[in-house]
Amino acid sequence: MHAQPYRRILALLVALGAASSAAQPASTTPYAALYQVLEPARQAAQFDRLLPMARVESTLSGVRPASIKLVIKAKTGDIAVPIDAQGLITFPMSDALVAENPVVQSNQPKGSLTLTLTFALKLPDTQRIAWADLAAALEQARVMISKQLGSDRPTSVAGAEFHFAVGSNASITLSGKGERLLVADDSGRIVVMADASTAAEKPALLISGKPLVVVPYLRP
Repeated sequence: MHAQPYRRILALLVALGAASSAAQPASTTPYAALYQVLEPARQAAQFDRLLPMARVESTLSGVRPASIKLVIKAKTGDIAVPIDAQGLITFPMSDALVAENPVVQSNQPKGSLTLTLTFALKLPDTQRIAWADLAAALEQARVMISKQLGSDRPTSVAGAEFHFAVGSNASITLSGKGERLLVADDSGRIVVMADASTAAEKPALLISGKPLVVVPYLRP
């Protein structure tokens, strides 16, 4: 079983959606509720090696992110929430909107959407990554996740998950005292463990190509 990248799922957004019939009222959720779940993205600004990513997805098969619409019904006018082809959203984080607390509407059926917040690791955009750069990003992830989950839900950042395009035949070579070749699985995923022996060796990472994203690898 693969460990899942750190994420928070907003149950309220699952119930967000606009009715398909004009005779029915639109289903909505308060802006402040979404803000509260996405607020850790603001906290991540203090970490230079973390990149927050908010993603909206449909639980219905065949629904592409491009067809999902979210609109903040502010007093000053409708504010469309940008959603890219991967479902990543740019949600306006505004204290003024928190105070106003407008509703947020969607064009999708009620109960069909989920919103997740993950934190990616920001690593040098090169095919050779020094172990020190990876270790620094993982340490920031440990601090951030500890703040969010609290001491009552201990989670270990055991390494990093590199995600590549499926079928890319990606690989990572750990080059230290010797060389170890890691090959992507069928989903395009490679896990680099940051165990004590590897951390002591401090190998460089030689990457075959640019990953789509790198996230902390967690285990309880």
